[in-house]
Amino acid sequence: MAEFLSMGGHAVWVWSCYGLTVGGIVLLIWLSFRQRARARQWQKMAGDGQP
Repeated sequence: MAEFLSMGGHAVWVWSCYGLTVGGIVLLIWLSFRQRARARQWQKMAGDGQP
């Protein structure tokens, strides 16, 4: 297991890339939910009647 986690000496680069990728995906999901909530607020303020 330790051999797998060390990735033949490239573990720092491999795991940091995985971390950055997961962090980017989480950021995009969070921004999407935030934008959706703001759009719903604007709809309510405009009185469009859409739930």
